[in-house]
Amino acid sequence: MDQKRPKACDSGSLRRCARLVGPGCRNGQRGFEFSRPRGSAPVGELQCRNNGKRRRAGILERLFRCGLAITDQQAADGVSRRNLRLLRIPAGRGKAVRCCGRADDDIAAEKQAHYDQFTAVWKTDIDYLHFGSHATSGFDPATGIEESVSNPVVNGHHVYIDKGARSSLRLTYEFGGGFKFNSLSGYSIVKTRADWDANGRNPAPSIFQSGGKFTNYSQEFNIISPDEARIRWVAGFFWQKYLNDIPRWPSPGLNFFTTDAATPTFATPWHKHEIGYAGFGQVAFDLTEGLELQLGARYGHYQFTQFTQWELFPGTLNIPFFDPPGGLTQKYSENDFDWKANLNWEASPTQFFYAVVSRGHTPGSINAGFNAVNVEHTAFKPMSVTNYEAGWKGTFADGHVRTQLAAYYETFKNYQAAFALAVPLGGPVDSVAEFKNAQTTSKTYGMEFSLQARFGDLAFDGGLALFHSKLGSFGAVINPFNAVYGGGPTVVLSGAKTTFSPEVTANAGIEYTFHAGESDDSATITPRVDIAYRGDSYSYLWQNRSTLLPAVTLLNAQIRFEKGPWWVTLWATNLTDRRYPGAKQNVGVGAADAFFPAPHIIGIVYAAPPRLVGVRVGHKW
Repeated sequence: MDQKRPKACDSGSLRRCARLVGPGCRNGQRGFEFSRPRGSAPVGELQCRNNGKRRRAGILERLFRCGLAITDQQAADGVSRRNLRLLRIPAGRGKAVRCCGRADDDIAAEKQAHYDQFTAVWKTDIDYLHFGSHATSGFDPATGIEESVSNPVVNGHHVYIDKGARSSLRLTYEFGGGFKFNSLSGYSIVKTRADWDANGRNPAPSIFQSGGKFTNYSQEFNIISPDEARIRWVAGFFWQKYLNDIPRWPSPGLNFFTTDAATPTFATPWHKHEIGYAGFGQVAFDLTEGLELQLGARYGHYQFTQFTQWELFPGTLNIPFFDPPGGLTQKYSENDFDWKANLNWEASPTQFFYAVVSRGHTPGSINAGFNAVNVEHTAFKPMSVTNYEAGWKGTFADGHVRTQLAAYYETFKNYQAAFALAVPLGGPVDSVAEFKNAQTTSKTYGMEFSLQARFGDLAFDGGLALFHSKLGSFGAVINPFNAVYGGGPTVVLSGAKTTFSPEVTANAGIEYTFHAGESDDSATITPRVDIAYRGDSYSYLWQNRSTLLPAVTLLNAQIRFEKGPWWVTLWATNLTDRRYPGAKQNVGVGAADAFFPAPHIIGIVYAAPPRLVGVRVGHKW
């Protein structure tokens, strides 16, 4: 990361790091910025945009499109890799290997060889994640409020297992004069199985069965100019191939069971093979002492082929269900140009200011689900975002206090959002299950402030983020909540807020180090307490009690014991064991049935993690 730019995932950047779990950029969402810090290894920055969120990541993470990579600091699953350090081996002395273990049977290994001007770094990890089940709660049909997330009623089949491997290889050669050539190769494979009962305690069968294999290949080449030059530049080429393969019944693919039969009511395979490539470059030069201008651009191509074969009663009757007999193959392609311009001003050794204007995008796609109107599935356009941002980083009290402040304003063209399945009504009303684009401009804006301080053995930090959004008009759409909350069968949806986006988030933490003796190698004990607040947010563009994710305040604590190169940390998250919904999915209205004799709220409620406790052990080399 550029040492002069505020980090996107520090304690004050709560909005941008709020949704690191989930599909991330797996479906092709991407948009690039490029920067090169002075005096350190050059990196690229990746912007992943999803519902107005932005996440910046290092170049190794870009190899796996945000969702699947090891980074030098932290992996996408949130597990720290700071103790997995590179080994620098003197020329001609061979190789070195270091391994470290972590939870969920993850094995991470790193091998580095250094010979004169050539460096090779290989990283690999293997994951086996068994979550036990995919148990979820539902809604009370009488009130529309979520049922207890502490005691979900499991009356259907549940399983959730991920198995995968990820590997990257970085080759660097330094030419005379300080020019560097980098090659970054990546590979990952994930096999997943996730089945769950989708209607809570309703005894009616409602099982979703899924499973598949996802494979990613990537390659990047770049050339970087010397760091010391007044004009500095980087240029490169990036290529990626992503294969999504979900098989046809009787394999676990995309299968929906609405009866107790041994075969699904309807199902489809899904094969989406994506290819993307791009050329990029950035130039940076000093206008005056301490004032730097950076200009970057990326021109890319993205394409895919998608196959589905929706059928009723697969394995028995095999009746084509909106898709033609033998399945439907569709193709999509697009070209996009992203850019950025930013001004960095080092006003003094302790005060830094920046301003940036950038354009990024999320690719368009074709819905995997049928639309109940046309044979071909509906395509939706790329979403572009223009970001205006300014910030300040200050250091005070002889380096004991550091602060960061940023403000941003973003405009979105063709904002992408998902809508639920409904019966076609004809006319101008779009009433199909699909992603679609807003017809007018969407906007988000906000500010973020963070502070870190250390005075001797006392350290504390805090952050505050404010966020506001207003989405454009999606035109006339079906109101899925009319039967319960009213409002009319159709509405012109305009001015909605982005989903899973609290308007206020805040955090604070404090720690103190106690010394067991006076010598430098004496043992230390460091207790720490953190508190975090997240305001109300909603899981759907329609805001009501059923889609609400209530505000929550969480308390975390840890105590670290350190002696020489060894350390042990005892930690606990959600110390007070708050039980609350972490997410909601497929919220809508079900018709009267044997379970409840009137229209009622249905959907899936995921419990947030309860109190978790654990221990970490490490050794410093």
